[in-house]
This record gives sequence, structure tokens and C-alpha cells, in this order.
Amino acid sequence: IVVVLSLVIIVAIIANIVLWSYEMNQLDWEKMKEDTSITNVERVTHSSWFTAESEYTMNEGSLVSGDYTDTQVVGDPYETFIEGIIDQQEFHLHRADVSGVTPAGKLMDTTQPPSNQSETTQLISRGSSVYFYTSPLSAWSIENGTWTLYIWASTVSSGKVSRLTVRIHLVSSDGTVEKATIGTVTDVIIDYGYSERTITISGSAVSVTSGDRIRLTLYAQPGAQNDSKGMSFYYDGYGTYETLGHETRLQSPGGGYGLDLNGSFSIDVSTYPLAYIQTVEIQLRYRAYDTGEKWYLKAYNWSSSTYSDSGFNSTAGHTPTTGWDYYAVNLTDKWRSYVRDDGTIYVKFVDEGADSDRTIIDIDFLGVRAEIDGTRFTFKNEGALTSHLVSLWIINSTNHERYDINVFVNSAETTAYLRSDISLPKGQYTVKVVTERGNTAIYSGS
Repeated sequence: IVVVLSLVIIVAIIANIVLWSYEMNQLDWEKMKEDTSITNVERVTHSSWFTAESEYTMNEGSLVSGDYTDTQVVGDPYETFIEGIIDQQEFHLHRADVSGVTPAGKLMDTTQPPSNQSETTQLISRGSSVYFYTSPLSAWSIENGTWTLYIWASTVSSGKVSRLTVRIHLVSSDGTVEKATIGTVTDVIIDYGYSERTITISGSAVSVTSGDRIRLTLYAQPGAQNDSKGMSFYYDGYGTYETLGHETRLQSPGGGYGLDLNGSFSIDVSTYPLAYIQTVEIQLRYRAYDTGEKWYLKAYNWSSSTYSDSGFNSTAGHTPTTGWDYYAVNLTDKWRSYVRDDGTIYVKFVDEGADSDRTIIDIDFLGVRAEIDGTRFTFKNEGALTSHLVSLWIINSTNHERYDINVFVNSAETTAYLRSDISLPKGQYTVKVVTERGNTAIYSGS
């Protein structure tokens, strides 16, 4: 029995030795068959271009031909848009109070007074103001242009005058925050006798965030030269003065043509982590058939919840030539306000304001990219087996830096590998890559 057991043990040991020897020979054979090299190492200063992921959202204007995929590479085909008619908004002044706003005020909206409602008067004492608010608005881009206030007004005392200041602001939903001044006009003379006064206010472009309101302030200026009893106006109904189409109302700019579109883009933060991005660039190649107006690139600011170009290297816009033009902006060190944690960035392309010419615009390319200080490695596998690269060394006279990698290179293939967190040292350096089988490849550069 002892002899038999001894033979069994000897056979098992010999079998394991043979198996181990076979496995070692197999590993040695695979190692000898592996032939991986580093063919190039180069500094990378920017990411690839990231283009629109879906069709552009048209806020003003319309799509004529093509689709968003035509804007992903330079050259034919391209996508064509045409400016649309920008509607004027007319805000009628109403006697209803608006709740929850400071300072307290009354409503103005696009609804006309009921046809059977009699007009009423509102007194503004000297040195005092009255306020009118729109209902909370949807997101909206208000262009540069002229606002017009039509008001049936008179100073109270015969032979006297009042001086009126008109202010238009974009405010928060509760009125406590003045988010932007749209326009102001002062020293408007209101003499005795009710008549329909037409007051124009030069307005600036603003972006309305959902929930914002527009506030109209009517201020009877102080001073002994003005009627001590103030001024008054008719509004919100019909009668002796107000008639259909001649109500007291505030009219926004409009009546011209404009284009405003947004696109959604996404930087690949798995390849280009936010921690290694230095800034972001937006580039456009377009053709506009009108040289009379400027065009602007803006991005959605996640901090202020509005489209903006604040902090861009240029906010002057671009004037087209009617040929193909390149227009690019850099987001400088303010880029982080415009890029969400997942790499999403919303880009707006918009004209400077409504005008009388209806322009056709071709977009050949629109994209964003990240500026980095990284390195691209090119690996070539001339062996018979797939190589698995597991570690990378950057070596110079003062440093030996090791990095974990996980790169597979198939037989007879060449693979480019980008690392945005690896910067090449100055002067002479050596790059070494190690495979899972223990082979190494060396590259020397400077």
C-alpha cells in the first residue's frame, strides 16, 4: 500500500511539474511573441471638437434646410437658417394690484381692458412713483431697440407742467432685485390737458429668465418748477379718452427680423477631466448675406442662469463679410461658470437686434473644445498577440513618474492614447511602457 501511495504521489508531483513547465513555456512563448513599441509621443494643447448632439433650438427665426449633423465638420454640406419676424409685445396697464411684489404695484399684461369697462385715472403726486409689473415671464431674449409708452396724461393744475421720468427694469419675481436696467428717459414734459402722449425709451438687450418680471416705473419729478399737485393719467378701460387701439400701454421693440438659436454640446470629461481643463473655446464657421449687423456667440452661465458672454476674451461680436467667416471666442478663466459638472455647455448664436433686412445664415461648423496641457502616446503592436499595457513611466534627469494605464493594442494595430493629466518635461526625457506579460518598450524624446 505504501509503495502504491508513493507511486501516486510521485505521479502527481511529476504531472504538476510538467503542467507548470508547460504553463511557463506558454508564458515564455507569449512573451517572446509580443512586440509592442512606442512610435510617437507628443504634447496635446486641446481636445477634439465636440459638436451639437441634437437639432438646434430656434428661439427666433427658422430652419430652411439641412440638419445639425451638417454643422459637425468643416465643408459641405451646411445648415441654412432664415431670420424670423420678431413680434412686438404690448403691455396694457391695469388697475389690478400685483400681490407679493416690492415695491407694491399694479399689473400690466398683453390683455386689453374689457370692452365694457370704463377708463379710470391714476394720480402721481409730485416726487412720487407708481409701479406696474408684468406677470412672471417665460425665458425670453429682449433685443436692443425702442420701447414706446402711450399714455393719456395731464398735469393736474392749469398753467402748470409736470416732468415725468420713465424707467423699465428687469426684476426678480418679487420685485426686490433689479436684474437689469432696460431703459430710462427723464424730463418728459407733461402739460395741462389730457392727450395721448408718445414717449420713447431706448432699450438695451436683456435675457429674461423664467419667472422674471418687467417693471415699469412712472416717477413725477420733484422741484418747485413742477406742478405741486402732480400729474394723472387715464388707463384700463374706454371712455372719453381711451379708445380701441389707443389704450395706455407699453410697447416693446419689435417688428423687424432676427435670429436666435441654441445648441447643446458636451465635453467628454472622462477623457478630459475638468481638473485638467485650462479653458474652453467656441468656434463657428458661418456665412451671412448681410453685413449690416453683428453676430454674437454666448453660452449659458450656470451660476447666473442666463445666456451671457461675460468674461469671454471678446464681447464685441463679429461682423460678417458675406463670404465664409470664422468667428471664435475663448471663455478665459471664467469657463467653469459655463460648463456643467458633466461637461454640458449650451451655446447661443444670436444677432445684435431686430432690423429691417431678413437675413439668410449658413452654418458650416459650430463646436466647442477644451484647452489642456496633456500628452498623446502612440503604441504599435507588430506581434502575433494582443498586448495589454499596464504601466507607463516618464523619466528625465530629475524625476521618475509612474502612471497606471489600461490599454489593449490588438495585433497589427496602432493605438493613440491620450492623457490630459500628463505633461511632458522640458529637455530630454524617456517614456517606458510595460505590458502585462512583462515586456517593455522605450521612447526617447526632447
